Amino acid sequence: MLRYTLWRVVWVMPVLFGVSVAVFLMLHVLPADPLQVMLVQTSSGQVPTAQGTEQLLAQLRSELGLDQPLYVQFGRFLWDVLTGSLGQSYRSQEPVSRMLAAQYPYTVRLALSGLACAIVLGLGFGILAGLKPGSWVDRVSMLLASIGISAPIFWLGLMLIWLFAVTWELLPVLGTGSAAALILPAVTLGLPGAAIIARLTRQNLAATFKEDFITTARAKGLPGRIILLKHALPNVMLPVLTIVGLQFGNLMTGTVIVETVFSRPGIGRMGVNAILQSDYPVVQGFALVIAATYVVANLVVDLAYTRIDPRIRYD
Repeated sequence: MLRYTLWRVVWVMPVLFGVSVAVFLMLHVLPADPLQVMLVQTSSGQVPTAQGTEQLLAQLRSELGLDQPLYVQFGRFLWDVLTGSLGQSYRSQEPVSRMLAAQYPYTVRLALSGLACAIVLGLGFGILAGLKPGSWVDRVSMLLASIGISAPIFWLGLMLIWLFAVTWELLPVLGTGSAAALILPAVTLGLPGAAIIARLTRQNLAATFKEDFITTARAKGLPGRIILLKHALPNVMLPVLTIVGLQFGNLMTGTVIVETVFSRPGIGRMGVNAILQSDYPVVQGFALVIAATYVVANLVVDLAYTRIDPRIRYD
């Protein structure tokens, strides 16, 4: 197990390097000039005149190192990554690592809440549908799952806001200080994942109940609850756990939309603002953090397999 874990950690480095190269090149081939975006408006809100603008742009490019060749800029970016600073924001001149560290807990809290929502709803509807395939419970559950998979996440968020915050006035939309303010964003984020988990659980549970060992357990007179919890669900959980690991990475990227719709703090909303402002260091740091979180989540899921199925061993 330790050898496998170390091997996976080593393979994280090429993945993050590939992500950094891809993001760096994509940002630098965009037609937008980050410095011109910064100078569109002055502090007084007036558009600056052409006189002196070129000199100011040249000075800023020299100070930020944007006048150097791409390979030099990329080398400086890699050095910033290795030293942990991730560079400085063009807009605020703050270290990107400090900005991400301040916003990351909000995003992780939202992602974990969305994951919990996806697991609870997905397993609940999936088990109900799998226990009675072909029944009205099965049809209604799979209909809701199809809607959850097909509906855009921003539309789900707006519909939940309209229904629970505007029409019924049950839950708040803004704020981060209470658990109630987290319900709507978490449900919005978790519904697509819940739909996928429900369909997978239903399919695997219905197939598992046709296996011979379930028939044998029933012949022994075991209660249905024991058959479900001790015999059926452990066989269903392995594929579900794989989807859960993948869904956590998707939830981290989905926070970009949810944090924007609900005006919540977090690295997702910060990444959107950085893209709109062409703040390259922040965008690069945001992409690296998301990629690293995705890789770590998949590693945790792989290691969790041995807890669910003792037959699995990593040599």
